[in-house]
Amino acid sequence: MQLSRRGLLSRGAILAGAGLGGCLSGGSNVRYPSTETTAAGENEPSAAAVQEATTSAPEDVDQDGDAEEVPVPHGKLGGEVARIYDEVAWFANTHPEAMEAYRKGVKQAANRVAGLRRRDGFGDAEMEELTRAVTEATSVASTRIGDHFRIDEQVIRETDHHVSVVERFANRGDLDRIDEELDRLESYLRGVATEEFVRHEMSRKPIRNRLHGWLRRDWTRPLAFGVETSETRRGFDTLVYGNRNVLTSPTALPSDVTGKITGVFGPVSRSEGRIGRLTLIPIELPRPPEDIRDEPPQEVDWVPPDPSERIDEFVRRHRQASLEDLTVTSIRIQRYGSVAAATRAREALLESGPVEEELSYRFGEEGEKWRRIYYDYDGDVWYAYLIQAGPFLLTTGASQTSWEERFQWEEPLRRTWLWRPAVESDDESGDAAEAGS
Repeated sequence: MQLSRRGLLSRGAILAGAGLGGCLSGGSNVRYPSTETTAAGENEPSAAAVQEATTSAPEDVDQDGDAEEVPVPHGKLGGEVARIYDEVAWFANTHPEAMEAYRKGVKQAANRVAGLRRRDGFGDAEMEELTRAVTEATSVASTRIGDHFRIDEQVIRETDHHVSVVERFANRGDLDRIDEELDRLESYLRGVATEEFVRHEMSRKPIRNRLHGWLRRDWTRPLAFGVETSETRRGFDTLVYGNRNVLTSPTALPSDVTGKITGVFGPVSRSEGRIGRLTLIPIELPRPPEDIRDEPPQEVDWVPPDPSERIDEFVRRHRQASLEDLTVTSIRIQRYGSVAAATRAREALLESGPVEEELSYRFGEEGEKWRRIYYDYDGDVWYAYLIQAGPFLLTTGASQTSWEERFQWEEPLRRTWLWRPAVESDDESGDAAEAGS
């Protein structure tokens, strides 16, 4: 059945089988969607999923195929580090290709929508074609970008609204109004496929997505992070922070600053069995007013500050400071092909390598037990903290000042997810697993 400009013909709900009768968005239907994530947790995976990532299988398999029974030190922390590392690796390796595929797919959907305008009739066949075009756009957003930005949820909500409007006026035979709505839908799809939209809403330099929520301890202790990783052949560096309205320039810390920071971890590096490295450099930002810090984050009208000024200050301070004056609270992460490989690397460093160990230290009342280590770097003794978490080795707190002689050195580590305040512990076996391996 066709609906022509010369008459009104009633029609049933042809979208029922397509599953696109969803919720209608209010207000203007041609706006850019926001990809702002929630302040509470930025889509954090469940504790069970994190635990399963590193503790579900007692058999550990090396890259060379050897299987061996090994304990899993600090499995919960290992799961947290794994999701952080994998997110950075996605930005380093997959983001450019994913953005290109997303833009191409959404543009193709917009072209199909454009082809439906100015027809002599608009019936079931046209609605089915519109449904296929919309499904194409939402599918490419979901499969290519997925949880990294949740743009698919925004595209579904907006396109559902436009499709429902087209259906309503198709039932009335108002083809002029249908063309108007198709024009709006096409404009929306072309808008979210532009280079400008992708650069602002889904950039990788800087990163402003759920990763920021995973790195910080909670929303009241905002941080920016410099990130440097070996995940690409030429390396990849960027900034991570929570203010989605700001695009900093430059988009990464200068190489001389990151080189100065990462250099102090050189003696703790162990390449055998390692498959990647990552350095997280936390930078303190101003906290929200005290009177709102106890409020639920979803009820607080507060935006993380523009990090530019604090980042510039961090760069100046680290360029001017001598190594003697620095306490490096950056987090050096080494990823190995298996828990067994990480265990062997740790043992090689501590038992036959350049690193000595002396007692331990907990990051917070319920924090994991980090090993206090010291080693020679550039002719001086450096003191730091080391922990194995699943297939990862983490090092932080490097300084020429010994552990017991430091004063209030923990900031900004206290603001990161590594700091465990006094709450019920979820990982009682971690210390024993590392101590017994």
